[in-house]
Parts: sequence; structure tokens; C-alpha cells
Amino acid sequence: MDTQAVPEREQTPEADQRPVFPGYFEAMGIALLRGRYFDQRDNQGSAPVAIIDETMARAYWPNQDAIGQRIRQGGRQSQNPWRTIVGVVRHVRYRTMESPSRVEFYWPYAQNPSPGRSMSLAIHAAYDPRMLANAVEREVRALDPDQPVYMVRTMRELMSESIARRRLSMLLLAIFAGAALLLASIGLYGVMSYTVAQRTH
Repeated sequence: MDTQAVPEREQTPEADQRPVFPGYFEAMGIALLRGRYFDQRDNQGSAPVAIIDETMARAYWPNQDAIGQRIRQGGRQSQNPWRTIVGVVRHVRYRTMESPSRVEFYWPYAQNPSPGRSMSLAIHAAYDPRMLANAVEREVRALDPDQPVYMVRTMRELMSESIARRRLSMLLLAIFAGAALLLASIGLYGVMSYTVAQRTH
């Protein structure tokens, strides 16, 4: 980071990094807090730029505006170009809803494409997105017949999978709690029945 606000031991902090296309934040519903989103002018011939999330802005520029600051990928010996921060967006959890996530920054895919890596396509739909799955797959294959299309899921399905472990844990806890309550009730009933029988005699 090109800033004196970062302690020496944190000159190369770890962060989740993602190359994205213009329109990504709008499709994902990630709110812009300051600055601007990426657009078509952020291409290979323009100055390198980046967008960071609010947690990164608070962590490394707590008393100043992060817009206009510079960051770059890699360690201290990195030859990657410095990127000027042009926007700050809301923090989101990418891996799971439960695990803590790191600070995040994004850069325009056009400025540093990563051939050979998988790519995710996000589509914001006004109705059931599963109805678009076949049409989207046809469009992708029209661009590249050899391009595989897989793991087509809705955001609701992804979120459900993310909390599946917690849901299972809560279900098991509820079952055990119910069994304990039932055993306690049976035991209490037995004790009361025995006491009443003793008094009756």
C-alpha cells in the first residue's frame, strides 16, 4: 500500500482479490458508498484502478478518504502496477455466511485478464432466474463452443448451501432437546405418580 498509515509489519496485508467486469456490483446488489463503479473506460489502455470494500477502507485509512489512495498486488518486491482507488463498496461474504472474511478489493478484468482461470457469470433477473439458464448457456456456447457451463445456481440456493451445516446443527440440537424434554417429562410423571400412590396408601 502506498500509504504511511499502514504499520511496517502490515505493508503486505492479505486480502480477497477479484477481477470483475463493469456491471458486476450492480448485478450482485453491492452498494457503492463513495466514488464510482468500474465502467468501459477502465480498460487495458487506461490507468490501473481498484475498488475496495468498507472494511479495507476503515482498516488502512481510518481517518481519511480512501479514494485516490494507491494499492498493488503482491509483496514488497512486486512488479505489478500501482492501482488508484476509485470506489468504496459494502463488505460482502463470499465464501460462507458463517466464516469470517478478509478485506476485499477488486480490479477491472480488462486491465489484468487471467486466462485459464474459471469465471463466474452473475445475472440479475426480475423473475425466476432458472428460466434463463438455458438461454444463457446457449449464448455462452455461441461465443465459445468449447466453454463448459456448470454449477448454475440461484443466489437463494447458494445461501441455503452456505448455512446447511448450521441448519443441520440446529436440527440435531432441536431433536436432542426434544428427546431430553420428553425423558424429563416421563421421569417427572413417574416421580409424581409414585408420590401420589404413596400418599394414597
